[in-house]
Amino acid sequence: SRDVRPARTWSSRCQAGSVRSKEWYGSAELVCRLVSMRFGWHSLGGYLSLRFAILHKPSVRGVCCIAAGPGFKNPDAMQKWNKQYSEKPEHALAHHEDALVMERLAELNDIPVLIVCGSEDQPFLKASEVMKSKIPNAEVRVVNGAGHMIVLSHKKELGIIIDDWIKRK
Repeated sequence: SRDVRPARTWSSRCQAGSVRSKEWYGSAELVCRLVSMRFGWHSLGGYLSLRFAILHKPSVRGVCCIAAGPGFKNPDAMQKWNKQYSEKPEHALAHHEDALVMERLAELNDIPVLIVCGSEDQPFLKASEVMKSKIPNAEVRVVNGAGHMIVLSHKKELGIIIDDWIKRK
């Protein structure tokens, strides 16, 4: 097995302000046309992976969400989230426009979905339960003692979980 190491991803480039949201989706779509992919990202990246998988399902072989949630169904909660991240242009990917992911999660039931969360990451433990209820075939793994930054604090355990999932799917 291998450790999961934090990497400079498209979402971190967006935070640096060099890639806008539409460019990110366009680049990911282009890559998916060339190869069928499995996506696996942390936090907001996990949400974006779910959204991308729903919108481009034929190109996606699987989705791994790490400490992530399905977005918001409640407009007030969505507005509160958006206000929190509206101050800086580099937070463009954090903006939620709709409840598409929450409303269409069940469409992912026929592709492999892995949901990983830390036992101490209370908001995303609840989100994991919501996602599992809407994607019955999803696999949920909870890592004891891990918080939201599971990719840093428990990278070896996370790597084992992801490797095992990939081998079985």
